[in-house]
Amino acid sequence: MDWSKRKILVTGGAIRVGSEIVRYFYNLGAEVFVHYRSNHDAINQTQEIMPKLHFLQADFTHEAEIQQLCQLIKEENINTLVNNASIYEHYNLSENSTDAQKKHLQINFYAPKKLMEAIADNAQRTCGDFNIINILDQVLLRDSLPQGAYYQSKQALWHATCEFAKLYSRYNCKVNAIAPGPMLAPEIIGNNRMGKTIPTLPLKRKVALADLNKTIAFLIENNSITGAIIPVDCGQHLGEI
Repeated sequence: MDWSKRKILVTGGAIRVGSEIVRYFYNLGAEVFVHYRSNHDAINQTQEIMPKLHFLQADFTHEAEIQQLCQLIKEENINTLVNNASIYEHYNLSENSTDAQKKHLQINFYAPKKLMEAIADNAQRTCGDFNIINILDQVLLRDSLPQGAYYQSKQALWHATCEFAKLYSRYNCKVNAIAPGPMLAPEIIGNNRMGKTIPTLPLKRKVALADLNKTIAFLIENNSITGAIIPVDCGQHLGEI
């Protein structure tokens, strides 16, 4: 693949997993657009290392800023979207306030869906080689889904992945998802709990960030896959051993 022709938007690309995705595709030669919410220090450091990156600021809790980002997708004719940005608050549904539920749905489902629609609009205009990859969670592949706003929002994004894959395949727009397991511990959980989880995984190791990046690249390069959810989780979705 000629990665220089690939214009990739990575949401939540300033820190953590998102920054590693950005670095990977930047080094492949793609033109990479980095969405961030407010971490200007991380952006300044990243720009020193990768000066050809494009930075797009948007707070997904603000409708106007989502719309501005959608407009930039159209103006730049971005052809690949990696929906990585999300929030995680590990509470049961009964413990989530109405505001917490709305915030999870807004950031983890509504904003990604609007960006998907903007990519799909580009695809309809040109019928080029377009790709959407949504970063979900391995928990969606288990027999029973835990309660909570986070899980509901990720499940909604998975349903949207399947619907968009059917609707926009005619425009050569592939829509897939990845369900990662433990890579970097969420700040709300910390490394101690993650350390207890790793030995229970079938492969007994955490997910390598390189493997996540290679799976994203595989979905972009493969012309025969759409509407799929691929677990990259060291077998976590199979249950504890």
